[in-house]
Amino acid sequence: MTGAALLGPLVAPSSQQVAGLASEAYADDFEEPKYDDWRTVDPRSIPIDQPRTLDDYNRLMTLLEKRRRGYLIRDVFQEMSLAGVRPDRRSYYVGLFASMKQRRLGDAMFFWEEMQRRGFEPDAPAYTGIISACGRCGQLKKAVELRNEMRQRGVALTRNTYLALLQAFAEAGRLRSAREILEEMEGAGFPPDEPAYAALISGYRKLDKYKLAPSNEQEYKLAPGNEQEVLGLLEAAKARAGSALPGEGHWGGEGASGLGLAIYNSALSSLAAMGHHAQVLEVFRRVREEEGLAPDATSYANLIRSHLGCALGMHRQPQGAELTSLIEERLAQLDLAPFIQQVKEDLEMQRLAGGGTRRDVGSDAVSDAEESDVDALGSAPAGPPPTEAAESEEEVLSQTMTNPRGGSAAQASPHEPPQEQQAMHEGQPQQAQQGGQQQQQQLLRPSGGGGKVSAKEDQALLRKAEQRARARVRFEILAEHTDLDAWYQALHCFQEVLDAGLGWGPELGVDLVRASLALAPTRAEDAVEVAHAMLDKMQQKGFFLDVDTGSELLMLAVRRDVGDLSLAHKLWDMLRRSGRFPRTPVVFKYMRAICQREPHKEPDRVRQVCTTILNDPDRSDACMRMKSEAFRKREVFGGHLAPRQHKRQQAQRGAQQTQQQEEAEQE
Repeated sequence: MTGAALLGPLVAPSSQQVAGLASEAYADDFEEPKYDDWRTVDPRSIPIDQPRTLDDYNRLMTLLEKRRRGYLIRDVFQEMSLAGVRPDRRSYYVGLFASMKQRRLGDAMFFWEEMQRRGFEPDAPAYTGIISACGRCGQLKKAVELRNEMRQRGVALTRNTYLALLQAFAEAGRLRSAREILEEMEGAGFPPDEPAYAALISGYRKLDKYKLAPSNEQEYKLAPGNEQEVLGLLEAAKARAGSALPGEGHWGGEGASGLGLAIYNSALSSLAAMGHHAQVLEVFRRVREEEGLAPDATSYANLIRSHLGCALGMHRQPQGAELTSLIEERLAQLDLAPFIQQVKEDLEMQRLAGGGTRRDVGSDAVSDAEESDVDALGSAPAGPPPTEAAESEEEVLSQTMTNPRGGSAAQASPHEPPQEQQAMHEGQPQQAQQGGQQQQQQLLRPSGGGGKVSAKEDQALLRKAEQRARARVRFEILAEHTDLDAWYQALHCFQEVLDAGLGWGPELGVDLVRASLALAPTRAEDAVEVAHAMLDKMQQKGFFLDVDTGSELLMLAVRRDVGDLSLAHKLWDMLRRSGRFPRTPVVFKYMRAICQREPHKEPDRVRQVCTTILNDPDRSDACMRMKSEAFRKREVFGGHLAPRQHKRQQAQRGAQQTQQQEEAEQE
């Protein structure tokens, strides 16, 4: 199925009506409290600012937990203290477990310490909640300390406590230690059940082929055969489910083998993260045909991510020294003249668009200091760092395509091998050293005539041209490993999600938008249109983008190979409506893209973007240089100076500087 067949259903509004959180929260049967003697008040009509007793506060905190507003429970505790109501053990449990579910470790530690300060001795459920909160937030050391403290106080570990420890080790990628917890759990009289196997399987998605464990341990490292271990754990869980006695652990029981859908979703997630696409398809087929289970939204999300990873070729690309050698081999046979001409044209367009004089534009746009400072300012942890080298469309795309983790944006960050990082910052290209100096010097002369180019500007322009050439070669190498058939399969699976009426979250939408932008240069059919449709669908469902994800997507959308800037404008408006703004270096790239490609189409947007840059409180040197250029562009597009008048003044200043230089040389 092609992308064109999916655009209609993607854009069409959903016929399902989303129920409010309040109706879901009040689904339980509550005892109707009597606040007055003469009438009975429905709990659905009680405002949240009128609780009077401890039961009212507990009911209010329970409703906040069901509505996924656990971050407000601490405010309720503060109001209870002001009203003179003493919380009981249930109050602390509600706050602790709500913070654990939402991965708010600070709030969980507050309820944990406050409970002990008020004289409530922690029992097994309380220890289980705080250990689970530490494990979910990556504080494995603290979780182990709490386990040891639990044993010192004589509190027996329950099945849920072992599951919390197992999940903590699995989240950290410590599979060897997780297996030891599983054996200890069985030795304590708690046979492993389906949640235990699912937690152990989910730990395989945390493995990284470039990351080594401390103390020279290898349990963090991704190794060949890990996919067979996942399939082996599935078979072991199936055998355990067939021989389990009634009441012995928790088993889904929906499938033909006694397993539920949760353990298969864990297997799909781990196999997709490790890049074993064939095994993902096999497990998904087994869920449908052999187990007779209906895949849910999580199953489809894992399958779609596996298709996207295969489409981008994330796990088939050359890495490390192999990629560096291929880049150097092709770069040695490449002519830099077209890239030098392209850099020269871009600088000239920027000068005419209101970037200042030729010397100001040249020294500001291609200096090494700006590149390093911009990189230090804005690197978003969830996306490619917005360096000056990433201004070329191929560099940003290649950084996205080489993300070894795949998956969502809030969880992955590309890591360059050390050899490649050194190669990206080498000196002059071999062709500039071996020959062609005269031709390159001719290309570096300003197109407007007059003026001279200093040796420093020559070196800076050559470095910028080499960076673009290296980015182009790197992109071509990585684009050879893409698979467009997998891209269309991902769209087909997403269409099945829409047809089945299954819910999908913002992470899946961001993954599809990111893949669409990454595949746009490969001429994938309707890739940009799918990105537009997905953003429209996300806005209809009320999803919003955080700062890191929005910065990453905007950095991809301003590339020239995407086409016009309509997708970048949509991302900017989407972030602005939610009160979030991308990082300043990314906004700076967006401003430059508008001024170079659409200088007079939307002057109001240019002024708005420039004002956003000027409002950044950062006063570092790199940020002040970006503010200086943003101020000049806002002066031009803000009506203070007409474009023609500004160009005339620029030409006059350039002629005066040229005359002064010639007089100085004659003297």
